[in-house]
Amino acid sequence: MALINSLDPTTPHLDIYIERIESLTTLIAVSTSREDFTAEEAEYNLGWILRYGGFIPSSFLNLANMLDPIAMIIHMHWFAIALFNIRFVGNRWWYWQEKPAYMIRTVSDYLGFEWSAWLEWPNMILEKCGWARTHYFEPSYVFPRSTVSGIYDEL
Repeated sequence: MALINSLDPTTPHLDIYIERIESLTTLIAVSTSREDFTAEEAEYNLGWILRYGGFIPSSFLNLANMLDPIAMIIHMHWFAIALFNIRFVGNRWWYWQEKPAYMIRTVSDYLGFEWSAWLEWPNMILEKCGWARTHYFEPSYVFPRSTVSGIYDEL
């Protein structure tokens, strides 16, 4: 929450951002807690990850659709946890296999260096999962961030 807490308290939509971050922390912690998920465990995680996507409030999605940088960044964390788990299931999720990496790259490129600190974790997951990129910034810490507070503190 350090980056969110660094914002001016009068920042528009701050309550929406905080709610989304808080709702993601447990999902992130559980679904990225190990490096050795079986395909079945990863599929179970993916089921919850996609269910979470179905419950994202329209107020948040509207912000992301209006290209609100912070909403887009928070949403990239959701794509990162999906990507982390997709790598364990082989071709079982072929229809969704490239989407998380594509979204993280696209948003990172769109927002640029100004937002690189906010996008470190999703881009670190991108690299960790073998989706090499030639980007202008490198993650500054080593995977895994295994605690809820680590991800919560980052955002």
